[in-house]
Amino acid sequence: MKLTFELNEDDYGDEVLKAIKDDVYNSLHSKIIEQLTKKVEKIVTDHFSKTLQETMNKKFNSLIDEAIEKGFRKTDNWGNANSERVTVKELILEKLFEKKSDNWGTSKESYYKTQIEKHVEEFFKKDLKEEMKKAKEAIRDKINDGVKNKLGDNLQQALGLKVW
Repeated sequence: MKLTFELNEDDYGDEVLKAIKDDVYNSLHSKIIEQLTKKVEKIVTDHFSKTLQETMNKKFNSLIDEAIEKGFRKTDNWGNANSERVTVKELILEKLFEKKSDNWGTSKESYYKTQIEKHVEEFFKKDLKEEMKKAKEAIRDKINDGVKNKLGDNLQQALGLKVW
């Protein structure tokens, strides 16, 4: 069985062109909408994230400032207040400078103070070691230059040489 179709371009041309235009339009339209949606979504998400971060930072900083400035009360194991209000600064200073003693009454430094001193000492040892090395080399160079110049002058005088 053989089927043969004859199409007249004039009869169907406008419909075919309209169908093609509609397909192209719909395709471009959906692509443009998709791209715009992604861009708008990204802009809104970034803005929301930035605003949320700023708001959280402000709130967190204000809570920290409040805790540091106002302080708090020390409590016992059951939550009963056992002291006046104390600030974070006062607690740190108290821990740094408290003296503890062992069972024999021998006093010893606070653990926190000794740890801080240890870290500061290590830092300065490392830092000062480099600085001392540089200073020692600079001093050695200056002394060597001075000795060479003075020795040269003395030799010239002793030998009676004149340098232009």
